[in-house]
Amino acid sequence: MVLDDLQWADPITIELFEALLTNSTPGLFVIGAYRPAEVGAVHPLAQLIARQDRSQAAPGLLHLANLPPVHVSTLLCEMLRLTPADAARLAASIGPHTDGNPFDTMELVNALRRDGVLTQGEHGWQWDDIAIRWHTDRTDAVELLTSRIASLPEPAPSVIAVMVCLGGEVELGLLEAASDLPGVTVREALVAPLEEGLLVWSSAGTVLSVGPDETVRFRHDRVHQAAYNGIGPDRREELHLAIARRLVALPERAGKAAEQYLLVAACVQDESERQQVVALFREAAAAASFSSIYSAAEPLLAAAVALLEPAAPASPEASESDGPLLLALRTSWHQALCCLGRQHDSDAVNAALQPTCADPLLLVAPTRLQISGLANQARYGEALALGFDLLARLGLTLPETVTQAETDRRMDALLAWIEGDLDADARRPELEDLRIRAAAHLISVMMVSALHSDDATHTQLILERQRLWVEHGPCGALAGILSASAIVAIRVRQDYAPATASFAMSSRLPRPGTTSRRRPRCAICFPAPACIGSATWSWLPTTPSVLVLACYWAVNCTWPVSHIAPR
Repeated sequence: MVLDDLQWADPITIELFEALLTNSTPGLFVIGAYRPAEVGAVHPLAQLIARQDRSQAAPGLLHLANLPPVHVSTLLCEMLRLTPADAARLAASIGPHTDGNPFDTMELVNALRRDGVLTQGEHGWQWDDIAIRWHTDRTDAVELLTSRIASLPEPAPSVIAVMVCLGGEVELGLLEAASDLPGVTVREALVAPLEEGLLVWSSAGTVLSVGPDETVRFRHDRVHQAAYNGIGPDRREELHLAIARRLVALPERAGKAAEQYLLVAACVQDESERQQVVALFREAAAAASFSSIYSAAEPLLAAAVALLEPAAPASPEASESDGPLLLALRTSWHQALCCLGRQHDSDAVNAALQPTCADPLLLVAPTRLQISGLANQARYGEALALGFDLLARLGLTLPETVTQAETDRRMDALLAWIEGDLDADARRPELEDLRIRAAAHLISVMMVSALHSDDATHTQLILERQRLWVEHGPCGALAGILSASAIVAIRVRQDYAPATASFAMSSRLPRPGTTSRRRPRCAICFPAPACIGSATWSWLPTTPSVLVLACYWAVNCTWPVSHIAPR
């Protein structure tokens, strides 16, 4: 399988290419080609190559250079059936202008033939070296291709311009929908560039007879580049906008319409159209996020926010109507950035998100992602400050310092609770207060930063979780106290007995609020091995400590994975 021109590939294609490289498939040999000069450090392909270079089975990398002069001479000798001396003379005339690029060499030779500079006589091909140098000094291979495209009869150049805006390879049905021409006219316009070798047809049938699913593509990336250069920036903006407006009217082409609008979103001035584009971007981003393709969702959400932000403060009415939508877009944008691991950008979006939301419940999900991202960067103080601030807005204000007497009292309550009837306790009605439930989920994600910050804060959060469970009812986000209570008992009082009790209980704990024997999804603990009884804890202090810590980390310290988002 050969994937050419990877420098132009979209992120989804790069992900597919990486999957092919990393998952060995018997009998499959994968080759990817790209132009290094067009792949910057932030290009997805460059990041893929960097990851592959660090792997133990990195694929081979071949650097293909242009042909040296002697090989250009050989190419011309075989192609035009020249003598070695004549081929060397022609190569010396055209070689400096093509730099040994085989495709450019072919195009230049064909241009010389079409312009009458290279002619075929009774004794083979003839030319004048001075005329060739004068001709080649005026233009390069890309300009020659641009002239060839422009010289095609209309509407072929117009259809090719639309094709350039859609990509290097386009379905015939999409090209017909994007062009402001009848379908038959579009097909007829493709005949000439196909005959000229500028385009390549994917089917064995003719362009006039096949179905809309067949594709047409540029023969070479140089042809694509030439067609792109043939339309200036202003003309390209007009085309992208016109194509987007045609495709948006077709529900089955909504994704392609979003791609076109994304390139010229700033050019949309009409307010009703801006609202339509925002809805289109949001729908396309939701589809990409559902498939965890956050690299595609993020720019759509960023563009939607940029379209709404200038209009939001224009009038109180506009602000009131756009406020919830803008908040939802920023929240989704923040999630995409967090899942892409772009912490610096997510910091900025979160800073804009926090003061604009009056309902703290709507901030719980983005704040949990933000706290996890900060913890991944060892910014534990910032993570805890953000969490405590939102807890206060939820009505759960925790004191900055807790007296030793209060800690002892709550530790006694925790140990007494563990020694009680946990089976009956877990079957109480589940926690229903939305703010307390939100606070429980927020505290659960703060545990990583608290563990790395200081013991007092960590202990305070564990005891607070147990208090919420006892006073408000069972909740999946609080069930981790079974393992957390073990580690805090060992740390504060050197008491290993709660560890045995919590492990034994975790293996039979029902889902909160039900009589099911299944364990809570967010409270899975490791049951103590049967060989480690209560007597064993007294003479193996390190082993239970390790088991308690492993159990605690599994339940309370859920490290986020950058490309997985909570649903």
